[in-house]
Amino acid sequence: MELSNSNKMRDLAEKVCREDGVRLTKNRWNILTLMLSGKKALSAYEISDQLKDKLNISQPVMSVYRNLDFLEKRRLVHKISIVNKYTACSHIACKHKHDFIRIAVCSNCSAVKELLSEKDFKKDLNKNLDEIDFHLESKHLELIGLCSNCNKNK
Repeated sequence: MELSNSNKMRDLAEKVCREDGVRLTKNRWNILTLMLSGKKALSAYEISDQLKDKLNISQPVMSVYRNLDFLEKRRLVHKISIVNKYTACSHIACKHKHDFIRIAVCSNCSAVKELLSEKDFKKDLNKNLDEIDFHLESKHLELIGLCSNCNKNK
């Protein structure tokens, strides 16, 4: 991530935190920066290792988990439950609400792409759920498959 983009992202992340009455600490920002600079989902252990290797910062895994929880509550990162990894929200700078998150995850290399929710998709899904009187606890859909690179090499 280049410096100007980094400053913009930091300003946006700080704004999100300020609106929520909390602070974006240096440790939280370091984790978010690390995640914004990559294209793969990372586990808390991988984040802890990369903080040490790339930034020479020692942060225990439990602290990483607490910071990830903080960032997830503010929708700055998303947890991918099926692989127990995290990815930075790719729509931090968007002005619209993200009321249904769809994330495509490569089962081979952990590459991640966040998809925008189309109105028709949400409308159809809500209609289907209403028909069976089912109420979502989480509006988060994880799509597991192979990215184009891994699909070419199989």
